[in-house]
Amino acid sequence: MNLFALINVNAQVKQAEKNIFFESNVYELSKEQQAEIIDFLDKPNIQNIQLFGFADTIGNLAANQKISEQRVSAVKDLILAWYGNVMIITKANGEKHHQEQQLANQRRVEIVVTYELDPPIKKDEKITPPLIIEDSIVIIPAQDISQREDFYETFATSDRIVIENLLFEPGTTDFLHDKTPNELFYLADLLRENPTMEIHIEGHVCCIDDKKLSKNRAQKVYSFLKDHGIKGNRMTYAGYSNSQPRVEELTPEDEKLNRRVEIVVTQR
Repeated sequence: MNLFALINVNAQVKQAEKNIFFESNVYELSKEQQAEIIDFLDKPNIQNIQLFGFADTIGNLAANQKISEQRVSAVKDLILAWYGNVMIITKANGEKHHQEQQLANQRRVEIVVTYELDPPIKKDEKITPPLIIEDSIVIIPAQDISQREDFYETFATSDRIVIENLLFEPGTTDFLHDKTPNELFYLADLLRENPTMEIHIEGHVCCIDDKKLSKNRAQKVYSFLKDHGIKGNRMTYAGYSNSQPRVEELTPEDEKLNRRVEIVVTQR
C-alpha cells in the first residue's frame, strides 16, 4: 500500500529498519527493548512507521497469528506513548514470510521508519514547489457526497481521501462558512461500523509556512471524531504546513483548495 501521494523534492527521504526479537510466547517489551526502540526512532521529520509482526513455526497457526498481533500492538503502543501523532502502518504476519530464519529470528517485530532530511536552504535560493505525484488518491466533489453510501464506497476503494467539503476559513481552524461538514459525521459512522479501521489525519495550509495551524486543523478533526465515540488510539494526526499543496496557488480559489485536511487509511 503506497501512502505517499505527494513528495517534497527539496527533502531527502530516507528509510531505516530495525528488528526487535522476542522469547518464545512473549510479546511484552522489556525496558531494554523500549529504550532501544525509542533511541532508534530519534529521527527528524518522521513521515510514517511500518510495523510487521512475526511468530515462529512452533504451535498452531491461530496462536502464532495472535502473538504476532500482540507483538505489533506492544510496539505500536510504545511509539504512540512517546511520539503521539505519527502515522503507523501495521501488519501481523504470524508465521509467514520467514525465509528459513532460525526460530529465534522468527519471533520479531520489524520496524521500518521513513523520514526526511531537510537540506540547508542557501541565502536567496529559489525554493521550487513540491512535485505532486498522484497515487490512489480519490478527490470527492462536494456535490457527489449527498449520500452516505457513496462516501462509504469511496473509502472502500482508496487509502487516501480528499474531501472537497472539508475546508477552512483563512488563518483559522474554523470550518468554511462555520458549518461542520456532513462528511465528518459520515466518517465517524464509518469508523464505528469498522472497528479495526485506523486513520491518519493530515492538516494542510496555504500561502505561508505555518505548521502549527496545519496541525491544529488536523487536531480539530481528531477531536471531533473522538467526541463522537472514536477511540484516540485508532487515529493519529500531524500538520504538514504548506509543503504539500494540491494545486499551484494562482487565485483565491486555489488557496481555498489548499486549506484542507486529508484522511489516510492506515489499517482496515
